[in-house]
Amino acid sequence: MPVITHDLREHNLTEIFALVAERSRQNETVVAQCEHARYGLVRGHVYTVIAAISIEGDGRAPRKMIKLRNPLHKERYAGPWHEDDGRWTNAYKVAAGYTQAQDNFFFMPLDAFKQMFRELTVV
Repeated sequence: MPVITHDLREHNLTEIFALVAERSRQNETVVAQCEHARYGLVRGHVYTVIAAISIEGDGRAPRKMIKLRNPLHKERYAGPWHEDDGRWTNAYKVAAGYTQAQDNFFFMPLDAFKQMFRELTVV
């Protein structure tokens, strides 16, 4: 299977969400290289993109999130919706399949994902 790279600057948020969701449904491996050293992420480090999810709960507006995995687990995500963020209601946790564990997985809002990553690579 060929390697496919998508430049996120050429896609709007809806397109990025759909792209990640489709690749996830197809069980394809997707990675993204971080462009900025912020939120505990490491510039130049490659993160595994696991899924695109829309979470709803407590009568609040749905949130579009990207689930990622840090394969090295040396740094922890500290940006919006980090694991200790008060926005994680019980309903949101259930909807996302969220667990607070040392498992290298984290959730990032779609808009923050687009800011931090420039390309998606399907391998």
